[in-house]
Amino acid sequence: MDKLQPALLRNAEFERTIYTVTPEHGTQFEAMLQPKYWANVAYKFKPGDRIEVTAENGEWYAELMVIACARLWAKVAPLRFVELTEAAPAGEAAAESDPANDYKVGWGGNSAKWRVTRESDKQVLRDKFQTREEAESWLKDYLKAVV
Repeated sequence: MDKLQPALLRNAEFERTIYTVTPEHGTQFEAMLQPKYWANVAYKFKPGDRIEVTAENGEWYAELMVIACARLWAKVAPLRFVELTEAAPAGEAAAESDPANDYKVGWGGNSAKWRVTRESDKQVLRDKFQTREEAESWLKDYLKAVV
């Protein structure tokens, strides 16, 4: 056959469902590739469904496709994985005497977002940054002002 038959062209919405999920903070991407990870929701899936996954802290995004499933498991295949924040280049780790070592930039949850904490007393200096980079930039400016 040289031409696609019209009956074979269908709207994707009728063939598959696209789900979105924000896993709990600290969930590793690799854990989501295990069929048992989906045990509590697998009954909703059918082969061909897609799952868009965004890390709670916004560091990465992934797309998965349901390959096979039953009531208590779902086998998924990764279609795409994208790091949304840049890791510090190798060899650029902070020196031991660096004042920045006295502070920590970390994820504080959906309310606090990214935050800067003083390690000595666990005091949150500032929170609600949308990205890690914003928090790190604020910390750099803060250290210039106080050191």
